[in-house]
Amino acid sequence: MGHKEYSVTNIIDILRRAKAKDSFRRIARSTGIDRNTIRNYLRLAATHGFDDTTSDDRLAEIAAAVIRSVHGGEAKDPELGACAPLLPHRELLSGWLENDHLTLTKAHIKLGRMGVSVTYSTLYRYAREELGFGGQKVTVRMADTEPGEVAQVDFGKMGLVFDPEVGRNRVLHALVVTLIQSRYEYVFLTHRQDLNALITGMEEA
Repeated sequence: MGHKEYSVTNIIDILRRAKAKDSFRRIARSTGIDRNTIRNYLRLAATHGFDDTTSDDRLAEIAAAVIRSVHGGEAKDPELGACAPLLPHRELLSGWLENDHLTLTKAHIKLGRMGVSVTYSTLYRYAREELGFGGQKVTVRMADTEPGEVAQVDFGKMGLVFDPEVGRNRVLHALVVTLIQSRYEYVFLTHRQDLNALITGMEEA
């Protein structure tokens, strides 16, 4: 195998693709890892109990064992050891932080309820190194435009209001249209966030 070292995450990706019956060629093309390296990793994984029936929950454990087999006691991958329990939950954790906008503290509590036992500092390190959590935000400056040429448009949730037409409370949304230059705003109220509401709101604005 080559001299380049790969992380536990890389090896988990290989194992998942192998479980899906991908060929060495296809795995190599998808991961950018040499076929001989892939073949060696899978051979080592098999000695630690890996086959196409292995559950996803064990992949992190097997991948860590492969790393140890390759590098012995000199392995310094930050995903090993304390971070290993987090590896099977990478996508879930990413969704909590990026899509659900949970704080890391709340994510730590939810992981604990799932039986994932890691310290907060371990979770913070993993989220920062693997998911970019807490990194510097990049601001892209918008190009100058003429007055009336560009507007910002977004929906916002107003809350529950009584709708006399149906005789019950319904969620009310606001489509806010803001002109870039003047910052003048127009607010269109609607009970739906669909294409028809967007078009109607824009036409009214």
